[in-house]
Amino acid sequence: MMSYRINISRRKLRTRWVVGMEQYTYEHYFRILTPLSPKDKYNDRNNLTDLTKELRSVYSEPDFKIDVYKETRVPDEKVEI
Repeated sequence: MMSYRINISRRKLRTRWVVGMEQYTYEHYFRILTPLSPKDKYNDRNNLTDLTKELRSVYSEPDFKIDVYKETRVPDEKVEI
């Protein structure tokens, strides 16, 4: 069974600002581990796509950043949803 990890990070002002670098950085806020699958023709309810959309509406950019990773036995692979 496939599982996914959703990382939610919040934007933070850098304490040491260097010329040429962005003024803000993102730090870990919380994580969700879920067995939900992405939305497809067989799975249109209780899916990862809807959960991610809901999280993005509550934790909106640029104050927060949401990344979704597929949990595998090899290094995690980032997915776009």
